[in-house]
Amino acid sequence: MTSVVVSGYYGFGNTGDEAMLEATLEGLGRRLPDLRATVVSGRPGAVRAAHGVEAIAQLDVRGVWRALRRADLFLSGGGTLLQDATSWRNLAYHLALFALARRAGAPSMIFAQGVGPVTSWIGRTMAPWSLRGLAAITVRDEASARALVELKVTDRPPEVTADPAFALSPCPPERAEAVLRAAGVGGGSGSRPFVLLAPRGLWNREYEADLLAVVGDWAVDELEATPLLAPMQFPNDLTACDMIVARMRRPGAAVVLGERLNPREMMGVVGRAALVVGTRLHALIFGVAAGVPVAGVEYDPKVAFFLARLGEKPVASIVGPAGAIEDLRRRLREVWAGRAELRSRLVGLAAEQRRLAERNFDVAASVVRGGAGR
Repeated sequence: MTSVVVSGYYGFGNTGDEAMLEATLEGLGRRLPDLRATVVSGRPGAVRAAHGVEAIAQLDVRGVWRALRRADLFLSGGGTLLQDATSWRNLAYHLALFALARRAGAPSMIFAQGVGPVTSWIGRTMAPWSLRGLAAITVRDEASARALVELKVTDRPPEVTADPAFALSPCPPERAEAVLRAAGVGGGSGSRPFVLLAPRGLWNREYEADLLAVVGDWAVDELEATPLLAPMQFPNDLTACDMIVARMRRPGAAVVLGERLNPREMMGVVGRAALVVGTRLHALIFGVAAGVPVAGVEYDPKVAFFLARLGEKPVASIVGPAGAIEDLRRRLREVWAGRAELRSRLVGLAAEQRRLAERNFDVAASVVRGGAGR
């Protein structure tokens, strides 16, 4: 039996994080047939129900210690866990897990993470000590690799890969069509096209709602398309979706996707959109994976880093300057006019991102087989 402990922001209904976990469990399972995965989560019950694996509460120190003592590998995986922009306490917790794993004798890996920013004194002091002796490091962009070097995490060079969600397959087409019909969007070959909007709605939510309301009206007026608002974190994002609709000039033309979808279902729905406009990073990732043109609204540097890999820039920022709403319409028109060229580029780019996503699992499996870190 191969025991792997996985830590991340799991169990909170965030479609992107759950997609990363599902892809990780599936990818490791293909390489390690005797896999026994244990997930450290803020909501272990939700993880057990969604993924059918063992789960331990984040603050169950004894439980985490026991799991790490028997682990062949500890993965700190997915998302942007090693940063203190939200809270230095969050960073301190994840760094402490690495220290605990080292003491327990479990090889550890930074797994497909976004890293940074780390600006607090405690974070910059703890990171080099907590992250020494790692068995492997993969990160999802060049900026994260640079951030680790700046933090003096230099025992092992980071490998730039891609988000694990790129390795996940969407639901069957008939299921995606059923979701769209139930929402009143249609989805058949002769139906009205839709533009999928994915808000985040955590901070600067009023400005974000103003921006995405402009996107919704633009989709109706210029594309004769239905704005479909998709809550990527259910039910938290429903409030943000309602705020956007309330600000639209044509609110009756918009549809809010009120059904809780699993990651594969959301990927299937995204794959039928004419365009994806997202603040949520994984709405953009799902779009690229499906070959759908995307337009990103930046709330965090990771959105710009991801778009840069496509040769694109954000169409707006929720921390942007005054006048961004006027610029937004122009940028949307540019993206739409160039959609055919972008779609053709996405074919090769999505395949490359899938290959790089699979590389994460190869590296993790090689650590287990080689016993690195023991």
